[in-house]
Amino acid sequence: MLVLGIDPGTRNLGWGLVRGEGNLLIHVAHGVLRVKESLPLSTRLVQLEAGLVQLLEGHRPRVGSVESLFFHKDAQAASKLGHARGVVLLVLERAGIELAG
Repeated sequence: MLVLGIDPGTRNLGWGLVRGEGNLLIHVAHGVLRVKESLPLSTRLVQLEAGLVQLLEGHRPRVGSVESLFFHKDAQAASKLGHARGVVLLVLERAGIELAG
């Protein structure tokens, strides 16, 4: 089974793919979707969505896991992370990928 893990962000979105084979987890690929901080938030979110769709089409994972938001002193930064996480959840759901945890 191929599992995609995602660490959402509005400038850098980290991802990693592992394949489960019995009791083993085998690294398949990892990377970062980078978007320019100077772009408007809405444009960055669209670019993240496009990058995620391309990633899913290239690897076809069965399960996805998205890092939860944690308490953040900067409410504006926490809100932006929430937007990025929402885009990730939307893309995974549209692709029919089961969410774990």
